[in-house]
Amino acid sequence: MKTIAVIGLLLGIGFVIIGFTVEIPSRQINTYSVEQYVGGDAYNYQIEASILGGEIAGANTSRATYFSVGALISLISSLTLAYKPVCAPISTPPPIKPESKSFDDLPPLV
Repeated sequence: MKTIAVIGLLLGIGFVIIGFTVEIPSRQINTYSVEQYVGGDAYNYQIEASILGGEIAGANTSRATYFSVGALISLISSLTLAYKPVCAPISTPPPIKPESKSFDDLPPLV
């Protein structure tokens, strides 16, 4: 149980580190990535802004996802490491032995 918690803790820390190291693209817009001229520089800037906005949003989403999942896995793993059972495990009770083997020994019903 502890080895799984330690592995989960290391995995969670790894996800947090990945979340901090995800590179977000530059906000500088250029028209060099648009390969086709669509009839005006303004249209090319709009296309490039849309593409760049999607890349930035995707990078921010992946950063937040890695960070959140890593923090959650680390928290659950650390709680698992800190958990100590309160009571002893329940054992099976001893078998019940009947006192009489026949119905004749039973008291009469009134």
